[in-house]
Amino acid sequence: MDSIIPTKTPPHLLIGKQGEHVAAAFLQSLGYEIRGRNIRLGKDEIDILAFDPVDSVLVFVEVKSRAWYSERFPPGMNAGYRKHQKIRRSAIRWVTRHCYQGAYRLDLVCVAHGNVIEHFKQIGCD
Repeated sequence: MDSIIPTKTPPHLLIGKQGEHVAAAFLQSLGYEIRGRNIRLGKDEIDILAFDPVDSVLVFVEVKSRAWYSERFPPGMNAGYRKHQKIRRSAIRWVTRHCYQGAYRLDLVCVAHGNVIEHFKQIGCD
């Protein structure tokens, strides 16, 4: 009989999940209403879907996390052009699938060492 060996979650995935939790708490502290997390849309994913009551917009949030902080290599460096395109594609898919006709925005929240270090609003809108 084969024994089943439990697999451990890789550290980078744990850091990502912890970062998403920190980012969601941060957004809630700003008054945002969290409407969903880890929403799969085909091969893409929306980390956090929230509503910003100040700007009255739905916000598609990408979270970038690091276990440590370095000015030379901040978490946001991993959110380049291709990541912006994926975030935009995910938002368009969600809006289309839900027939959403309101305003929306794409944000990036960067987390390092368990703290939000940056919140960029309206990313990837060239």
